Amino acid sequence: MIADSPSKRPKLAVLKIRGGQAADLVVCCHCVLGLITHWIDGRSYACPGEDCPACIQCWPDRWAGFLVVRCVGTKARAPMLLELSSSSWDRLAGLMKLEGYGSVQALFLHAERRKKKSPLIVDPVAEAPEAAGRMVESMAVWSAISPLYGLPQPRLDETDSMWVERCKPAARRLIELAIVRASR
Repeated sequence: MIADSPSKRPKLAVLKIRGGQAADLVVCCHCVLGLITHWIDGRSYACPGEDCPACIQCWPDRWAGFLVVRCVGTKARAPMLLELSSSSWDRLAGLMKLEGYGSVQALFLHAERRKKKSPLIVDPVAEAPEAAGRMVESMAVWSAISPLYGLPQPRLDETDSMWVERCKPAARRLIELAIVRASR
């Protein structure tokens, strides 16, 4: 078990932007990382892909994406996870393409949620390499995301694809158990 524990990986809290709130952010990761999830009995579970019990039983799915960001203009300078829905990410990606930004890396963003039930709106503002600071690597992001979905922590010697393959049985088992609990 000790070998499974990555050392010196940043702990990343999830940034919550509630209704009526806005935040200026700078992206401090190389790309958006995402996964397909299923909502079962009040909780989100990572979809293992092929032979997923939730997919087989037609449980709805959705994509959840994550960017590592730092808040600008506040005392909170620690990197945080910003969760994006597929529509929020599609809108942001389209605006980035329209405005000529090639990547999310070191991009200055304005994020807001106008009302309680409103979608998160994220607009690209400018490139801000000086404000981004050190970039957070993808395995550190997966290390922060994995507890949210009950997945095993990445190992120090693993690549992204090796970790994903190792997570599939755990994700499948968690979904099987959730379906059983939901059907009681």
